[in-house]
Formats: sequence, structure tokens, C-alpha cells
Amino acid sequence: MTRLVYGLVYFRRRGPAGSTRDASGSSPARPFFGVVTGENRAGVHGSRTHLGTQRCAPTTVLKTAPLTREDAPPRQSLSLPAWPPSRQETGAIVIGLPEVLDCGVRYLVISDIHANLEALEAVLAAAGECDGCLCLGDLIGYGPNPNECVERVLALPGLTCLVGNHDMAALGRIDAAMFNGAARAAIEWTARILDPAVRTDLLSREPSARGQSYAFAHGSPRDPVWEYLEEGRQGPPNFPLFDAPTCFVGHTHVPRVFVQESERVSQSVVQIGKPGDVLQLHDGKRRIVNPGGVGQPRDGNPQAAYALLDAGSGEFTFRRVPYDIVLTQQKIQRAGLPPVLASRLPLGL
Repeated sequence: MTRLVYGLVYFRRRGPAGSTRDASGSSPARPFFGVVTGENRAGVHGSRTHLGTQRCAPTTVLKTAPLTREDAPPRQSLSLPAWPPSRQETGAIVIGLPEVLDCGVRYLVISDIHANLEALEAVLAAAGECDGCLCLGDLIGYGPNPNECVERVLALPGLTCLVGNHDMAALGRIDAAMFNGAARAAIEWTARILDPAVRTDLLSREPSARGQSYAFAHGSPRDPVWEYLEEGRQGPPNFPLFDAPTCFVGHTHVPRVFVQESERVSQSVVQIGKPGDVLQLHDGKRRIVNPGGVGQPRDGNPQAAYALLDAGSGEFTFRRVPYDIVLTQQKIQRAGLPPVLASRLPLGL
């Protein structure tokens, strides 16, 4: 099986870490990707491994009060470097990423685990054998098992892993005061209990990356830390900022697809990814694709969301799996985390 490996250049940001999200979710448009070719690096590839064997308990739920989604408060504008930035100016880091071109190579695509170990283990068990994993950030925050979730993900074969805004806040890279009360409390609790090895690994990662076949961002191409891609008008400003046919994103916790119909239109077609839906990523269309959230879905379906990618055929399949929500709720309560972080889980909000 032939694998080609490309190096990634992650550009470190300067200036305040955050951006103001207006009604459209927009933020200042700045390209953020760079790419160089590179040598294969140890640990990038792993042999085909069964990602999980544990069975999750039947899903039952605790009685909860109605809950609406909480939005974070306004954030400071993020100052991004001019394009093209030089490595001397940005402190770019070069790492390896597998660009798999052969048919039959299978990737697990996950995002927004949020320290929910039960959801993560259910996803790994349901995914079966995979050659690699693409994790789009926010491994921690909100949930009760940050160390265990990070360690579990880091042990997966062929891993490419970003960090998200909650990861960065728990690491002190952005200000936790920019989050709502419940999220901030979870971030501060997480920061206190993070293992040194987990902290060190997450500090080496960035919220965006680019390979030749796929681009990756936690939030969006123009603002990988904060932008929530939710509306069709957000697509056109983002598509010019990556060259690959497909960019994978997370952050919203909702399975969603943006399709570029034309470079001249002000709207993109937005589709919600339903369980079992299959995208053909090699059909010549450009897309921004979100697999949904593992640990805190927000589309009204409490089941953990993930996707499977066949990098050879281009088939991308949205998947859902139930997990033991009650056990996660009990852990949240025992940890003394805000009750809303437990009560929202069975509602899928």
C-alpha cells in the first residue's frame, strides 16, 4: 500500500486570541494555511487497528428541565498574520500528515469530544478497524474525563489532531474569561487536573492544518479558533482560504456540509448530515464538512456523532451511536461541574 506524506506548516497567531462573531458568524478574513513537502515521521502511520472493543451500556437518561443552547459572550478580534506569512515571522511548526491515496484506506473523523469518555469509547467501538484518525479539536472542556480522553485519542493509529478553543483555554493559550460561566468553570477545573504529559502534548498542537488532499480547522478556515460555521453566507468567504477540495471542521457540534456552487454567489448550499448519509468527496465539488460532536451533540440528537472516510474512494459517511449518558452525567455531578453540563446531554443541545 503506497502512502505519500506531506508536511504541515502550522502558523502561530499573534495578537489577542479570539474574534467577534456577529449575526452572520463572520470574522476578519485572513488565510491561515501553509504547506511544505516532508519526510515520513515516526508515529504518523499505524497499522490497521481495531479502535475499540468496549460495549456501551443501554442509553437511559435522568429527568431534566428544558434547556436552550448557551452562546459564549462577544470575543475580542483576532489579529491574524498577513499572507503569505514567513516561517521567521510566525514561528511555523512543520509536522507530518499522511496523505493516503490508495483505495480502502479508512479514517475515523471526530471532533468535540469534550472529555466525555463514554461517548468516545462508544464511537471507537462502533467505528471498528481504521487506518487512521482525524481529530478536529476540543478534546477537553465540559466533561469529566479530560486526561483519559486525550490519552485514548493519542493512542489511536495514524493520528492527525488539532486543538480547539476549549483545549487552548485550559492550556492558558486564550483567556477563559471569554467563555460563558458554565464553560469557564469547566475550563478552570480541567486546567487544575490536567496531567503534565497531556498538557505538553496539547501545547504542541494547533487549531488548523493543511494537507494536499484535505484541509483542517477547528472552527473555520478564516478563524480556526472561534468562528461557528452555521449559515450559507459564511461559506463564500471561507472557500478561497484553502486550496484542497475539502476542509474538515468542528466547533459547532452539528453534522453539516457547505457546498460551493459557484465562486460568484454569496451563499453556499448547506446540508445537515443525517446518520447514514454518504458524501462523495471526489465528485469535483468543493466542500466544508463537519462530522458533528462526539461528546456534546447540539442537533437535538443526543447520540455521539462521528464519520468514516474512505480516502481512496472519497466516500464520507455520517454515523451516530448511543452511549451511557447517565454515567457521564453522574461523573459530571461528582466532579462538581455545573449541573447544566449534565442536563443538556440527553437533549442533544
